Amino acid sequence: HTAYRRQRQMCIRDSNKLSKLKKLNRNHFMEPLPLSKILNDLTQEQAVFRLQDIYACTAREAQFQKAELINIEDTVREVLDSKLIINLGIDINNNQIYTTQEMLNIENKLIRNAELLNKDYSFQLDEKDIFKAIKELEQKKEFPLSDEQIEAVFSVCQSRLDIIQGKAGAGKSTSMQAMRIAYEAKGFNVYGATIARQAAQQLETVSYTHLTLPTICSV
Repeated sequence: HTAYRRQRQMCIRDSNKLSKLKKLNRNHFMEPLPLSKILNDLTQEQAVFRLQDIYACTAREAQFQKAELINIEDTVREVLDSKLIINLGIDINNNQIYTTQEMLNIENKLIRNAELLNKDYSFQLDEKDIFKAIKELEQKKEFPLSDEQIEAVFSVCQSRLDIIQGKAGAGKSTSMQAMRIAYEAKGFNVYGATIARQAAQQLETVSYTHLTLPTICSV
């Protein structure tokens, strides 16, 4: 009986010690992971993101903060419950997708501005100036632009708002270079703008000064 009581007391002590350790582990990282930084990091790369993107971004921040798994789970739940995030539903790959309220506000402002710009023709260029820019680019590139590229350049340079769509490698960036040459020759400052910073950096390949829409809208 004495040995049994001693063993039972040891089990109780070990159980109490384990409970204290678990409690200590839960309280090890009392400060929450910074939601604002996590949301900002998510939208720096893309305007719309998946649940797994939230986990990945939170995990990177947790690693920097030396947080633990429980903090990652808690922070993801806090992100999903936050009024700063918008559930956009399911994409074609059956992924739950989200954006931030800030990003949605920016895109709505962009649409309103686009509707106004569509009615403004103050930035139209003369055909001779557009042809001159195209010829200058063709000499620089040492190959002619396609009919579709030339049509795209004229379409954009004769309206204040237009859209160029095409697959990768279709020549959109080359067309954009001709537009830049045409407008800069007339004394305009030309800037490239995108929603996400990563896409803005890609504009450097066509010699654009790049900005993000959040930066422009904050001016």
